[in-house]
Amino acid sequence: MKFLISFIRIDTTIPDDLWANRSALSCVCHEYVTTDTSDFKDCSNLRDIEAAFEANKNYAEDGDSLLCPQAIIKVIRIEPVPDTA
Repeated sequence: MKFLISFIRIDTTIPDDLWANRSALSCVCHEYVTTDTSDFKDCSNLRDIEAAFEANKNYAEDGDSLLCPQAIIKVIRIEPVPDTA
């Protein structure tokens, strides 16, 4: 099954007191994923897809280090994409 993921990037280098003006947040970004790929094949619900997407975008394979320490990805919406066949 195919899904449209909507997510934001959060700049972790911005001090917390400046978050109110939204300068730490990116615009909403979008990416399609499918449960046919190895990253998402074991996902059985939307929560699993969210966790897998964030893990793949935020952490190295060892799970103990960030891919980009200056920013983190946060999913804000997951929408199933209907088959067009």
